[in-house]
Amino acid sequence: MEQAMRLLAERGLDTRDSAVEVYADLAAKKWGESEREAARSQMRDRSHGLVVNAVVHYDVEAIDEELRAASKHLLTDDDVSFLRRGG
Repeated sequence: MEQAMRLLAERGLDTRDSAVEVYADLAAKKWGESEREAARSQMRDRSHGLVVNAVVHYDVEAIDEELRAASKHLLTDDDVSFLRRGG
């Protein structure tokens, strides 16, 4: 768990707010600056684990398996249930 948290910190994903900013950066890079606020809004009510999961899976063709494994440590039972329902 400690190693996972260290990796998340190295990637700027150690807090919910920083993970939201990483997600917003990805959206702005892909779709343009006008999408930054929409991306923040999309993640507004999501847990830290769900935001990191969204970052990890943002580009499904380039998933970092080490980061994916680390992100699983943040998912709560409610998060997993949400994802299984298609969230």
